[in-house]
Amino acid sequence: NEFWCTNAGDARDYAKSKNVAKANFFVTHSWSKPTNWHDIMGAKCSYGEVKATELKIVAEDVAEQRGCKWEDVTFWIDKCCIPQRHELMPKCVALIEEFLQRCDGMIVLLTWHYFSRLWCVYEWAAFLVYHDPKNVIMQVDAFMRPSSLQLYLDSVENFSVAAAECYDENDRHYLKEKVAEYYYSEAAFEKFAKGTAVAIMGVSCLREASRDQ
Repeated sequence: NEFWCTNAGDARDYAKSKNVAKANFFVTHSWSKPTNWHDIMGAKCSYGEVKATELKIVAEDVAEQRGCKWEDVTFWIDKCCIPQRHELMPKCVALIEEFLQRCDGMIVLLTWHYFSRLWCVYEWAAFLVYHDPKNVIMQVDAFMRPSSLQLYLDSVENFSVAAAECYDENDRHYLKEKVAEYYYSEAAFEKFAKGTAVAIMGVSCLREASRDQ
């Protein structure tokens, strides 16, 4: 699915969205695939298709729980919910905290490089400021391989605002300003992000292990 392979969007993507007061889930993920994606996942494994499949699984599970159609489960996806290449785009991006508050839950498409991406970690931390961690759904099984486990651990342990990757380096300055506005310090932000990552990932792993028994 090419839609999930690039953050580049246009009016056709925005037309996929609709006006709602709240969305069921905010979708956080890295648009760009890890540089070693094919080494770990296989030469024919499509990054976009795996992400699309994981979201479909969540939608079907939620629909079954709520007794509705999976097509009625609503996702907030920046490419569709913020008008791309439009004069309003910067203003909408600045409202990311408000968008996060208006989503009941968050789905994390947790690739092993997720915590090395500054925008991803900011979305993660900002959501947890406003919501209970129980409202986070982590989709990680599809990305987990024996060779990727240590990469997950390293990305969390080594996260820092200064070293995290940005698609556009201008975003680093922008997000550093947001961190300064909403958190006591960069160190406090980093500690919060790492601590919640370890806690929620640990709980998620225990849940999966209990299901397998």
